[in-house]
Amino acid sequence: MDIRRWFAPEVWRLDRPSWALAIVTTAATLVYLTTSWMAVGTFVAVGGTFVLLAWRRQYDFAQGPLPTWLAAGLLLSAYILVSVAWSRDPPTTLFIALLIAALLTATLLVQRAAASVPLHWLEHTTRSLLVAAILGLIFALIEEASGHGLKRLIYWPVRAAKLNDGSLTFDPTTKVLINDYVTNWNMPPLAFLLWPILLICDCQLRGRDRTYTKAVILTAGVATIFLSRHWTSMAAIVAACAVFGLALLRQRYLTRLLQVLWVASFVVAIPLATAGLANDWHLDQRLKSSFRARVILWSVTAERFWQNPVLGVGAASTKKLDHETFRQAEQPATFVYARRTGPHAHNFPLQSLYELGIIGTLLFAAFGVVLIEAAGRTEQRLRPYLLGALTTVWIMGLSSFGLFEAWFLGSFAMTAFAAIVGCSYRRRLSADD
Repeated sequence: MDIRRWFAPEVWRLDRPSWALAIVTTAATLVYLTTSWMAVGTFVAVGGTFVLLAWRRQYDFAQGPLPTWLAAGLLLSAYILVSVAWSRDPPTTLFIALLIAALLTATLLVQRAAASVPLHWLEHTTRSLLVAAILGLIFALIEEASGHGLKRLIYWPVRAAKLNDGSLTFDPTTKVLINDYVTNWNMPPLAFLLWPILLICDCQLRGRDRTYTKAVILTAGVATIFLSRHWTSMAAIVAACAVFGLALLRQRYLTRLLQVLWVASFVVAIPLATAGLANDWHLDQRLKSSFRARVILWSVTAERFWQNPVLGVGAASTKKLDHETFRQAEQPATFVYARRTGPHAHNFPLQSLYELGIIGTLLFAAFGVVLIEAAGRTEQRLRPYLLGALTTVWIMGLSSFGLFEAWFLGSFAMTAFAAIVGCSYRRRLSADD
């Protein structure tokens, strides 16, 4: 469709389900991109609305056997559920097991619904995702380029207002400080959603409109991430762009290469974590202090892995264990961080080995292999975007947030929702041509 056609009156003559999907999808996507900690809630809103409307219209959800990725994911979830028996933080481990199972099941329902709902539902859902993502990207770009000027402007009246003796006054000298670390939390959602949004551009636009829009979105997304201070997002987007480019060139063994590298990241996790401290990386002043701190906590996590290498200490138990012992952790004068694990390992493979043990890590690694295989088996026109999204998630997990943080798991689900409706719409359009 031509962009100018978006403003034609007939395009906005929607039925009630389409209006519901458009409104909820737009609102949920904007909230997700600007308030990442609400990722689970936004996925429940948009995914739940999509599935509920399909169920009320009695569309077919029984479409063949369960996909392999679901079986692999539920098997991992079942292991985490069993590990409650020996977990050091049973309530949190139980919550994570149930959350993963619920998100996987909901994702399957979205996939089944997307294959059976009317085409115009997918059209309006993907268009709403695209519009909301563009608005969210504009907001993020302005925020990072201006040093969070929009947030300062919004928060200033609240901070400047003073109530003195029953009278309201404003202090014009009030300054609003924005912590860069907090705004870093919005970079993963932006990086994850970038690839499904580019895929949706392929569906929604044609000709030069499509080419220019994709180029602008990709450039703005990369620029926003590089204007931020989240170095892991920068590394992730560079790696994802490389994989995306190779996939466009139809590299024959790209899927196998990604699977090998994914498995290798688990194999080398303990040796590398140990080698970092042994080679004094934590003392190298040329490295960022955040990375030097990670070298220390990676080393400590690797040491404690051997306390229960087969079964692990339980999913998401690191935070509780660290809270119980951090006061006793020593911190030499040359260390930027005490000798402790921190609340999580900032590394998917290492956290998996420590918390899930070898058994759980084998299941987690197998789940990743299955996901990469599923993406690699899709049509060529879809494959680059899916592999780009998976690469972003993987690289982000090597040196960033905790694997079992609820908002992070919700971010994966939001990315899956956008990818599913985008792929379904693209396939349905091709079938109608």
